[in-house]
Amino acid sequence: MLTLRPASLDWALDHALNFGDTTMLPLPFEYEAIQYDWAEVRKVLEKEDILKWTVRPHRTMLSPKAKYGFRIITQLDPLDFLIYAALVKEIGAHIENARVDRSVVFSYRFSPGTEGRLFDPSFGTQTTTGFSRTAIHRPIGILRFSLIQLSHLLSSI
Repeated sequence: MLTLRPASLDWALDHALNFGDTTMLPLPFEYEAIQYDWAEVRKVLEKEDILKWTVRPHRTMLSPKAKYGFRIITQLDPLDFLIYAALVKEIGAHIENARVDRSVVFSYRFSPGTEGRLFDPSFGTQTTTGFSRTAIHRPIGILRFSLIQLSHLLSSI
């Protein structure tokens, strides 16, 4: 039987309330109801065997993207989101430790905060942009090396 820690569930609710469950839609009203009776809801979720958890129906819709495109948006049921977020909290450090060094891959880095924050706020687009600006000015920077490799490949076709 696989169960979730109460602290992970608390963190998951904090994450939903402070950061939402998606960046594309407003937070569903159910989270306020869950927060109101959190002690009881958490007791139920703590006892759930995650290996036997049945995912509830989710919301799926189209959203405009750029001028003529669309993207599919999915919003999980609030209880499913809490379970998923708590799982991420529990295994996130293991995933982060297995990832490539921060200086090689630029993406969000797992660094949960007490208020429900999931990612390291000091690592993101600014880090990537700064690295790119520095690398382009090196005599044989990574970006220039990539362009040289690409031109070599194209000339051999």
